[in-house]
Amino acid sequence: MTNARRRYAIVLTAGFAILLSIARKANAEIRLPNLLSDHAVLQRESPIHLWGWATPGAKLTIHFHDQMTATTADELGQWATWLSPEHAGGPYVLEIDGGEQEGKRELTDLMVGDVWIGSIQYGDAAEGVSSDSICERC
Repeated sequence: MTNARRRYAIVLTAGFAILLSIARKANAEIRLPNLLSDHAVLQRESPIHLWGWATPGAKLTIHFHDQMTATTADELGQWATWLSPEHAGGPYVLEIDGGEQEGKRELTDLMVGDVWIGSIQYGDAAEGVSSDSICERC
């Protein structure tokens, strides 16, 4: 191999390595499930479960209201942690800091209160069941 070709191969390899490291850094981010987003309500008087995804091995620090906890993403990039129960209140900010590698993720306008999940079966609506009669059955 001539010197010119050798230099070309070295420059090409170095360029590829730089692009690969930039691409890996661009993909490094803290991801959360859709349930955890701005304007969410977290259940009061109950431990708060937080989870998501990051680069495997990433060290994360979580700040919420007066609480701080830390966790590490496993080999699949999954992480989870628990916060202590909170009294009703807000709005609060949840900050997840992954340092230089992962960056920061911030959720705003979070409230702590009662979380209600309601549903109606399709068949009930088709039979003409009104919301008043549903409440009577509760």
